[in-house]
Amino acid sequence: MNRKVTLFIRNKLIHFIVLMIAVAIFSFILIDLSPIDPVNVYLKQASVTAAQRAMLNEYWGVGVPLTTKLFNWLSMILQGNLGVSLIYRIPVIDVIVDKFMASFILLASSWLIGGIFWFSSWNSCRKK
Repeated sequence: MNRKVTLFIRNKLIHFIVLMIAVAIFSFILIDLSPIDPVNVYLKQASVTAAQRAMLNEYWGVGVPLTTKLFNWLSMILQGNLGVSLIYRIPVIDVIVDKFMASFILLASSWLIGGIFWFSSWNSCRKK
């Protein structure tokens, strides 16, 4: 491969990795600064004991410093563990796999429709 192409790809990968880390840190900072208590939102009107609430606080790391939460999350990501979905209560990777086919069908159909419109407009302009 050409050296310029190799350098270009390497630089793009480095920029991508730096951007993903910056987005992760920014997201964690925004979530940490949020005035909303995640345990209250999750429980809504459910009646739970103080011990159960304390267990949820500990499980979600409500009192844990931001840097500790960030490093724990990054280490889990590097191990392939994306966590558990709070909505579906199953592993996040299972939710992604389940929703992937619907997203792929939407992508393929929009690509096909866009291609048909492009080809018809290109063909009509070519004949003139």
